[in-house]
Amino acid sequence: MFDHQNSEALVLVPRESHPTGGVSSHLELLRHTLSAHVSHAYWHLPPVSKVHKALLVAKHSGDVDAARRDNVRRKVAQLEAQLRVRAMAWPFARLIHVHDVIAGLAAVNFRDSFGRSLPVLYTAHGPLSREIRMDTGDEELAKFIEQLEGKFYARLDRAIAVDTGQAEILSGDFGVPRGKITVIHNAVDVVNVGRPTPEFQVRRETAQRILVLPRRLVEKNGPLVALEALALLPPYYRLWVVGNGPLRSQFEARTASLGLEGRVRLWGEQPRSNVMELMRQADVIVVPSVPAHGVVEATSIAALEGMALGKPVVASAIGGLVELIQSGQTGLLVPPGDARALARAVLSLEQSDFGGALGRQAADFIRRSWSSDHWAALTYAEYQRLL
Repeated sequence: MFDHQNSEALVLVPRESHPTGGVSSHLELLRHTLSAHVSHAYWHLPPVSKVHKALLVAKHSGDVDAARRDNVRRKVAQLEAQLRVRAMAWPFARLIHVHDVIAGLAAVNFRDSFGRSLPVLYTAHGPLSREIRMDTGDEELAKFIEQLEGKFYARLDRAIAVDTGQAEILSGDFGVPRGKITVIHNAVDVVNVGRPTPEFQVRRETAQRILVLPRRLVEKNGPLVALEALALLPPYYRLWVVGNGPLRSQFEARTASLGLEGRVRLWGEQPRSNVMELMRQADVIVVPSVPAHGVVEATSIAALEGMALGKPVVASAIGGLVELIQSGQTGLLVPPGDARALARAVLSLEQSDFGGALGRQAADFIRRSWSSDHWAALTYAEYQRLL
């Protein structure tokens, strides 16, 4: 078993690529909280260059689908080789904790060929195959990744699901035994989440009401729903979008067609500290998630952080958000995809001190039930269970 006083206990945390969105926040919190229990080594593969992509396509005589599949296999082999080097260099490594299927497949391949036991724990944020369908529409690559997911899920030692919905996907869609899965909801560092960022100053008009959508511009996050809701709100409302993604051009075109250019600000991708500063300036945090290509919102870290900051959160009644928000007490839930309901909920927060009261109750709720200390203890218990 791990001894948190023993610096020779090491967790290997490989990653297929630099994470974005909620996974980035999750891993940042994991790495911070792990240090209280056990040493860890985290790394990810560098992005594939355009030159290398072109060479892969040329290697496969212009067959882009074959080149993409080859690139995935190359990443698996690369991570497997890196695991071998690190395990040899660090003989006190005790466990591999992965957060994506490519690193997971590399981990189980390495584990099965290694001379000593290194259990593989997987945290499920959502199937990569479904994210690919949503983001790119590349059905061939999505099917290939889905096959890899099935192979990996059949060989992992244990899984953490970030909400009940992800647990049901693992067990119902991929056949992972329910006894191998533990639901540990996402969490937030309640001590540091409210600290200001002096080097990043944001100016706003006091007469305006600021809605902040701290999400990537992808279909499941519902950015177009937020835009349609803004069009229904009084002109003193503004929408700040903190994130980037494949829907950006469509989002900008719809902003123009609705005549909302002066009321929308796209901040693009920002460092985590800047995201938090922008959320601190918000009057309302909106999380208008919708189901997309089988991708359903998990326990949204953006919603958690907004609640921890004492901001009223208006979110869709979907996925892990239903497990997080008690509508009318710690936030408001509206039907997914319903811009009118979203606008009505936002307007209701102006009544008396309703928005302020929701925010205060949400912050208290997060401190009591969703803190990183509790989350770290549950994660650590999963480590101990495997050893």
